[in-house]
Amino acid sequence: MAGRPQGSHNTPIPISYRQVQLAFFIHDGTIYSVISAPASLFREVIRDAMDTTRLTVLSGAIEEANGLLNGDLGTLERWWLLAYVALRHTGRPLKLYFSKQEAVQALKYEALGGGITECESLR
Repeated sequence: MAGRPQGSHNTPIPISYRQVQLAFFIHDGTIYSVISAPASLFREVIRDAMDTTRLTVLSGAIEEANGLLNGDLGTLERWWLLAYVALRHTGRPLKLYFSKQEAVQALKYEALGGGITECESLR
């Protein structure tokens, strides 16, 4: 990994490495752990969230993101993709949850016709 994409050094990191190790997300009505979700699914979720127009403005960021998406996806790579792509330069925001129980509550709330805004998602 070549480090931070240019232009992002003044922006706070939206998620810590530790939070990634504990976080969950919802995709197509199913809850997944960020670190143990199948790599192919995680790649799909990140690609769906990527705003390539915004990433192209950051010199080298789109190439770096695509390079990581085509390689092995360990916890460090997943953290980088979330911190610098899916949570910061996103076309479709990816909501993360502190616990599986919180994600379950979000699914239940959504099933009852509500949004997931009342759950305590990672910011």
